[in-house]
Amino acid sequence: MKPANRIYRATVLAILTAGTALLAYLSHRYGGASGELQSLPTLLLWIALVSVAVMSPIPLLRRKVTIDLVPALDIGAVLVFGPVVACYIAVLSRVLAHLGDRWTGVTPAAMRVGTGLVTVGSAGLIYTVLGGRFGLELASGGWPWGPVLAALALYAGSKIALDLVDARLSGEPAAHSIRYTLERVMPIDLASAVF
Repeated sequence: MKPANRIYRATVLAILTAGTALLAYLSHRYGGASGELQSLPTLLLWIALVSVAVMSPIPLLRRKVTIDLVPALDIGAVLVFGPVVACYIAVLSRVLAHLGDRWTGVTPAAMRVGTGLVTVGSAGLIYTVLGGRFGLELASGGWPWGPVLAALALYAGSKIALDLVDARLSGEPAAHSIRYTLERVMPIDLASAVF
């Protein structure tokens, strides 16, 4: 095995472990997924939305770029279900996305899952720590602008950072990774802040 492959696999393992540890912490702090889950039909509908969004990104009219709805659904899942259930939905969406890309191996799949756990988990954690509410509590008050904007910023920042790590270690140009993230992810993150 080449040293570069070992470093890449070790990094992927570290990111996946960090994401799993974050999920364990969130589960402990918020009582697990059952503590946040209030409506099974809503969860099933959300899973259907994520499945469709993963398999069919939206093409832009004037550019050869597509917009991915998964980041908006990630943040929305934090608002509707809380950070623990949102992390599980993120894992499901990353596995479905990897399957849709014709399964290129376990290491890239683990990188996607780890990145999803870290980005969604950290956004959910900062959202709740700053006083953001989720589920039925969200409807009972004013819109929590501060926590939502902080969650969006942390989500986007951690996504860009982890995409750069992935690009650097897998041999892709970093500029391509940054452009991809900015074109596909950032517009949806900014749009989801308005709603």
